[in-house]
Amino acid sequence: MRCQTGAPLDRLPRFYYCACHVRVHTQAPAKVNLHLQILDVREDGYHNLVSLFQAVSLYDDVELATGGQDGSVSIAGDFPFPQESNTIHRAATLFRDKAGVRDGLRVRVHKRIPMGGGMGGGSCDAAATLLGLQELFGRPLSDRRLLSLGAELGSDVPFFLRGSAAAIVEGRGERVTPIAPRDDFGLVCLFPGIPVHTVDAYRMLDEMRRSVPSGAQAASRDSIGSEYMLPVEQWSFRNDFDDVVQRPEILRGRDMLLARGALACRLTGSGSTLIGLFATPGDADECIRRLPAGPSFPGAIVVKPLAMMPLVG
Repeated sequence: MRCQTGAPLDRLPRFYYCACHVRVHTQAPAKVNLHLQILDVREDGYHNLVSLFQAVSLYDDVELATGGQDGSVSIAGDFPFPQESNTIHRAATLFRDKAGVRDGLRVRVHKRIPMGGGMGGGSCDAAATLLGLQELFGRPLSDRRLLSLGAELGSDVPFFLRGSAAAIVEGRGERVTPIAPRDDFGLVCLFPGIPVHTVDAYRMLDEMRRSVPSGAQAASRDSIGSEYMLPVEQWSFRNDFDDVVQRPEILRGRDMLLARGALACRLTGSGSTLIGLFATPGDADECIRRLPAGPSFPGAIVVKPLAMMPLVG
């Protein structure tokens, strides 16, 4: 491939980059939470958590280029809110402030990851923006500084910056321990067509625990890592939000996936996306074939667990 000036593209981890430093195209993968425990409330108001993140083969495309007036950020994409509220705009503004960059930026986004679905769509876009700008402007920030910026933007962003397709995530999301990923099991993501607001999900969970305190112990990194390597049917992973996010559309979707062979079905993040787990990718394909056609749900798709973050061209 070549950029508009004819300069060749150099292959770098996670994306190709234009040697003339004019344009970068990145691919931002979604994640699912194979395990998610919500723990105590921190002094900063956030909750501690312990989770197993897995990157999957559902992507947003993000293209960044210099252009426009100095200091401006222009975003083209399908977003139902002002562009200043977009995580991409926030990431670009924060990066330019810390890196001392004045150039105008043009960003084009093709969204595929559902918003309000618990799959990290906003966080992966923010991470892709930071990584793309880092290359576009000659890596002005250290890796540690970039991770710090990611943590400011959102709890899930550090996972996408670390570049591992699977990781155990702790604290508010800033402590990321990469583990060897696997891609031999099957996943079906079902989108019920309703958003779940993360703030509301945490509020409901806190209210439930005030009346019925949770006695569950936090799983350790070693136990999560060991269990991840077992056959899927032996997993005892959970998602604490399953206890409180129980909209009729979500419950109906869970029943549909379990009735069609899912070994387990749970929310990812605070929802609303459901993930059905299968022993093999072929079992996930068979589930999709058996789902009824019609308007009951906006969609269910097979996604593949990634063994590595994508290289994009």
